[in-house]
Amino acid sequence: MADIAYARKYRATNFDEYLGTSVKAKVRSRLKDEKNFPQTLLIYGPPGTGKTTLGRLIAKEMQCTDRENGCSCGRCANCMTIEDELIHAEFGSETLGVTEMDIGAEGGKDKVLELAEQVLMPPPYGYKYNIFIPVSYTHLRAHE
Repeated sequence: MADIAYARKYRATNFDEYLGTSVKAKVRSRLKDEKNFPQTLLIYGPPGTGKTTLGRLIAKEMQCTDRENGCSCGRCANCMTIEDELIHAEFGSETLGVTEMDIGAEGGKDKVLELAEQVLMPPPYGYKYNIFIPVSYTHLRAHE
């Protein structure tokens, strides 16, 4: 069996597993009522603090088709797909309805224009939103 990076092996798959009580409480309160979902969230902090994981969990919450008590169900097709193809994946992964863009490597005017065009498109069939998570993996590449 191949070695799995610690961050991938123990990555939170839902908000109950996510560390950072105050951040978790703020995000949960913003995502409690689907009618009041924010259009944009800014997540910032030093490398390795869980920003990308939090973005992926937010995507799962927002794309869930069968939310229970203001939280993702973890069982619908969207939840399972996001968990399998994004949450448990390597960095730079992509799945329907959620796009991660490495701003350190893929930034620039052309990429921003492409992203702006994608924002105007309707989400893929079965998904409620187009979710974009800009990330920077330059700190990870430095250790390869």
